[in-house]
Amino acid sequence: MEYDAIDLVNDFITEEKIEKFVKEMASQQLMVPKILEEINLLYVAVTRSKNKIKIHEQMVPKGFPDSAQIEVLKVPEISDNQIMKLMREDFEIALAHQAAGKPKGIGFDKIREKHKDAYRPWTVELDEELTACFCEGWELKRMAEHFGRTKGSILSRITKLGLDDLYGDRM
Repeated sequence: MEYDAIDLVNDFITEEKIEKFVKEMASQQLMVPKILEEINLLYVAVTRSKNKIKIHEQMVPKGFPDSAQIEVLKVPEISDNQIMKLMREDFEIALAHQAAGKPKGIGFDKIREKHKDAYRPWTVELDEELTACFCEGWELKRMAEHFGRTKGSILSRITKLGLDDLYGDRM
């Protein structure tokens, strides 16, 4: 499908991200297919426009020539004071909800009663352990119990690491 104009959101891979990957991960070939997939997605998105593309400035490659068909969108600068103000506003809203007796929803503590490490950050070591479990053909339920996380969390991490693409569906 093609369109007269497209607006690209700024969640595509950038030249900066590729350069960082090359510097930090060159010795690890595990992520190369994932990076190539991201580049292909960007290519497909860019080639959908017949006339005009709106693209965020951080996505434009270095030295890319200006063009009447490409509108570069400036990313607004946000100061530390503005960030602090937004955080304060969020905190005040949360306090107002609490004071009004509105339910907070299910919190981390409640979820962690059943899944002890739910929402905790993944480390390189945990990713390597998950990869090993995946390659050994562990069932999803077993991995979730082993890592103290939800099955959805395990599936999400498997997808993020590209394990299905790298090693095939082993679950």
